[in-house]
Amino acid sequence: MAETNPLAVPGEQKKEKGTLESVVDEIWDFGKKTIAIGAVAAMPFLYNFYDPSHVARAAVTTYGFAAAKSTANVIQNKKPLEGIVWQGATGNMLSYPLARGFTGLNNLETALAPDYGATTARVAKAGGMVFGLQPAFTTIRTALNYGVGKKFRENLWPGINNTLKYISLIGAANVLWIYQYGLLAQMATSMLGSYVINLVESLRGGKGHINNLFSALNPFSYIGAAAGVSYKLAKNTIGGIYTGLHDVGKSIGDAFGGSYQPSAPSQPSPARPAPSPAAAHPAPAH
Repeated sequence: MAETNPLAVPGEQKKEKGTLESVVDEIWDFGKKTIAIGAVAAMPFLYNFYDPSHVARAAVTTYGFAAAKSTANVIQNKKPLEGIVWQGATGNMLSYPLARGFTGLNNLETALAPDYGATTARVAKAGGMVFGLQPAFTTIRTALNYGVGKKFRENLWPGINNTLKYISLIGAANVLWIYQYGLLAQMATSMLGSYVINLVESLRGGKGHINNLFSALNPFSYIGAAAGVSYKLAKNTIGGIYTGLHDVGKSIGDAFGGSYQPSAPSQPSPARPAPSPAAAHPAPAH
């Protein structure tokens, strides 16, 4: 005997989306993705109203944060664009204090070298980066992502620990060697370290798997998916146009007092059997 669901309403069925509704949903989903990418792309240009020289540096941090978040999403088997707008905004906000921090460390070396020697000045500069600027940057970023409550306390020390463990050498090289190539190069190197930290944290606690990233980088899967989406969109669009034309034709037929019915393909009439020889040539009368 089949079991029945006591909560089911008799006669209630799940309504399936029509062809036109499916097309609208797909277009809307594409529109949301376009808006998210466009918003991230436009954020650095807000500094044109404050400090136009900072636009390029802001672009490095904004796009770096967004790319790191997208990669972490793929590793954790999430939608690639989930949360990239906020991460891009975070990178955009932190770009200015980060640039000022690099400028301060560069000036620190210049100020200490005459009195304490070049070696001492460089050690102080590297220490200020590894134990000062990078942990402070991680703390601010954790607060922006999780607030200042329980989740902040849970994620603060793991974040600082990963910063000291994985990107200390990158930070030291940044202020001791990369600085010779300008502030923009320092910002780009800092975003490389931030990208590494995002990869590490996306795997922490079993939240993701690196195989998801390798699968996503397979070009053949993108080719097949793009072909499937294009075919589906074209099929749904053509189906929606045909349905719309059918409804318009029916309405016109009803307006003229008739009922519009799509013409059925004509069927060939059955062939008449040939007359028998006896019927074609009747026997002569006796």
